[in-house]
Amino acid sequence: CRFYNTSRGCLRGDSCRYRHIGTPGAAPKPAPTQRNTPCKFYAAGGCNRGDSCFFKHGSEPSPLRTSGPSKEASLPTAPRIDKPEENAYACVICFDEKPISYGLLEGCSHSFCLECIRAWRAAGDKDHSVIMSGVIKTCPACRAPSSFITPSTNFYPSGHPMKIRTIEGYKANLAKIPCKYFIRRRGPNRYCPFGRDCFYQHQNVDGTPYVFEHGAE
Repeated sequence: CRFYNTSRGCLRGDSCRYRHIGTPGAAPKPAPTQRNTPCKFYAAGGCNRGDSCFFKHGSEPSPLRTSGPSKEASLPTAPRIDKPEENAYACVICFDEKPISYGLLEGCSHSFCLECIRAWRAAGDKDHSVIMSGVIKTCPACRAPSSFITPSTNFYPSGHPMKIRTIEGYKANLAKIPCKYFIRRRGPNRYCPFGRDCFYQHQNVDGTPYVFEHGAE
């Protein structure tokens, strides 16, 4: 056996299928089972060879590692929260894979660049019949109704909690800004083309909210 005469010896001991012959004049090497070398695996907490191991097993393994579950494994783990990846959705109009800002529509799960969806819904370059049809107030892909656009740095599909929170936060911020149409018309005949559907602030002189009877024209 080529390992028998090395400093390590043959780990198979008497079960080795090769002959164990010592060098001429040298004392025969002891079998590995007779060695006093501690088993590093047993000392670390567990040896897969058990009693058949060639190295010495002490009376008690190290308490650092045991075969049972660790304390870390028994601790409760924090719940996983799935978050959509940033810039993970391409714009349906220009196919830009990494929009800087998204324009969220409340009624669907299609993604758009903020600039693209604003340009598509702009009434300035549209025919009057197109504007009156209401098509620009829908999603250009699925025609789901959506009366406004919410700017966002991330895209969220319809029904996602973060989309609902983003839209509500956007509307709450707009409600603090005075409506430019409302402040232009002083006196009893207040005017806003969006009426009660406007997200901006409509406020009387005494600080109370002004409520229109009708919505958007």
